[in-house]
Amino acid sequence: MRALVLLALLAAISAPGGVADLFYDDFSRFPPGRLSQPVGQLNAAIQEYHYLPHRGVPLEPWANPIIHLDAWVVSDEDGKPYLEQHTVNPLARIMNPIFITGDEEWSDYTVEVSVKPLALDEMAGLVFRYHTNRHYYLFALTGGRRARLALRLPLEKEFRTAGWRELGSAPFDYDLTRYYRLRVETSGERIRAYVDGKLLIEARDGELLKGKAGVTANIPARFMEFRVSAPDPAAAAIRARIARREMELERLRAENPRPVVWKKFSTPGFGAGRNVRFGDLDGDGQADMLIGQNIPRVRGDAFVHLSCLTAVTLDGKLLWQLGRPDPRNGLLTNDTPFQIHDIDGDGKNEVVSIRDFQLQVLEGATGKLLRRT
Repeated sequence: MRALVLLALLAAISAPGGVADLFYDDFSRFPPGRLSQPVGQLNAAIQEYHYLPHRGVPLEPWANPIIHLDAWVVSDEDGKPYLEQHTVNPLARIMNPIFITGDEEWSDYTVEVSVKPLALDEMAGLVFRYHTNRHYYLFALTGGRRARLALRLPLEKEFRTAGWRELGSAPFDYDLTRYYRLRVETSGERIRAYVDGKLLIEARDGELLKGKAGVTANIPARFMEFRVSAPDPAAAAIRARIARREMELERLRAENPRPVVWKKFSTPGFGAGRNVRFGDLDGDGQADMLIGQNIPRVRGDAFVHLSCLTAVTLDGKLLWQLGRPDPRNGLLTNDTPFQIHDIDGDGKNEVVSIRDFQLQVLEGATGKLLRRT
């Protein structure tokens, strides 16, 4: 789906002058509010334990590569939608919130956006030729007095301090009252950076010649009217490279076996997010499943209580259950203390767990408590 969306965007009708829009967005596609609500407000680690196609609001064709940050919100100003980075980034020394779109094959393009900084002590601007969130070009307004062009380097020389190669800067006084139109033109190694149509910085750098584009800020800042365009020959070359890549991917996929559903059963009330152990519990030589639910206590997820343990076969047959199942307790963002193991070496597996501030050993086949301390 992602490839089809991007291919459709790249097939835009050429504008007068032989320039094609690769992408345009006024951010009206998003509902007003946090783009990670309510997931990010629960716990940043939630995606480590649960499959979620997104963190609250579908973002495609955009992406939030620093996924543990709830940095992006959408609203309206004077009837026009905007995207806002609404936080003061406490980790500006090592990384920046980024909102990114496009394709790694984008090259020789122009990217532009209107930005209104809402503070002056840090930067807000454009990301282009983005390779990873540790390797991209930046053009931004910073400090209230300067425009900056730089390359984020993938390796740091100092611990937890981002490495940058400065490509140029120019004096530029700005305030918090209006939007400024930032534009970057790229062609091979040549980079030109403009504000409100005035060329401020020109540089040459060939480390990254293609990549995605987006916006970034370390202070609250609003963005409107994001556009990426390219001359017709460059746009045609991009379309051709993407088509070749997709054809190769389809060929490689076709060479692999197609997965099919083997077994399926329901977990009424006792399911949990990626919180299962596998082992032979009933002694029939086949693996069974032990599913744990938890109740967070005291502070965040630091003192979880195993509220329910459910043992089932791979056919869904219930072997035993301890505690009261509740689907609310299947949500977790942390590791939980239970495991299947033959702890006494008699050839029969036990369950070792911590419940109610006790280290407990249970009989694998029945869940019967054998000993505790």
